Amino acid sequence: MLAWIAEVYRVEEEARVQSMDDQARLHHHQAYSTVPMNTLFAYLTTLLSERRVEPANGLGKAAIYILKRKESLTRLLNVPGVPLDSNAVERALKCAVVIRKNSLFYHNEVSAYRAGTLMTLAGSCVAVGRDPISCMTALVENRNAVATAPEDWLPWRLPAAQLETLGCWTRRHSGA
Repeated sequence: MLAWIAEVYRVEEEARVQSMDDQARLHHHQAYSTVPMNTLFAYLTTLLSERRVEPANGLGKAAIYILKRKESLTRLLNVPGVPLDSNAVERALKCAVVIRKNSLFYHNEVSAYRAGTLMTLAGSCVAVGRDPISCMTALVENRNAVATAPEDWLPWRLPAAQLETLGCWTRRHSGA
């Protein structure tokens, strides 16, 4: 089963490496992911219908879960731009949970406000593909210019070349 799922991820990686647009990626998945996905669904259906696995055990529950969501799981074969998984969303939610958990240890409102500001800035940097540490370093090193025109120093406002000059490398260049 894992081999069929791994094949779909391999196809996704090919699309990413080749920088395919949404339409090309859709055709690529249609050509190379349809068979492994259909094989997986057929196998899970057979496991349940032939009672080779109990519906109440872990594998049976997983099979039922996957089969109930077949339409959603195969959407990448029919709709351009649909992500393969929800990992990015889950990472974003995890960040909010960590922030909430860490907020229990702030000693006062001022420290909570400052930490919230830093976490928001770091999240904004990541969202636009910038290295948060380099960006924050550039902000501190250029604090007079930032104080004069803070709106000009937002991570998404500065062109990548200017950010690199300031030491605020894009993730692509920082190796992150």
